[in-house]
Amino acid sequence: MKQHIERNGRKPGVARGANSQAVEDAIQHAGRNEINALVWHWYAPNCLLDIAEQPWYKGFYTKATCFNVADAVNDSNGANYQLLLRDIESAFKCVAGEVPQFR
Repeated sequence: MKQHIERNGRKPGVARGANSQAVEDAIQHAGRNEINALVWHWYAPNCLLDIAEQPWYKGFYTKATCFNVADAVNDSNGANYQLLLRDIESAFKCVAGEVPQFR
C-alpha cells in the first residue's frame, strides 16, 4: 500500500491482505470517514474435496466441497449446524477481542 500511496498520492479504495493491525486500521479509517470493510473467506468446516482440481485451500468454493450450508442450517440438531455455530462464534470472539465496543 505504501508504494501505491507514494505513486498516486492517495490510498486505494480497496486493499487486500490481512495483518494484525486490520481492526485498528478499520477504526482509524472510520474516524476519517473513509470506506471501511473487513472481509474474509470462510472455508467449509468439513467435507473438503482436497483433490488436484480442487485443493483444500479452495474450500470456500462450492465446487471444492460437498458441505451444504442450506442442509446444515435446516438441521439444528445436526453436526454440520454445530460446526456453523462454532465458526460464527469463533469469528465473533476474534472481532470482540479486538474491538472494545464489543467487549
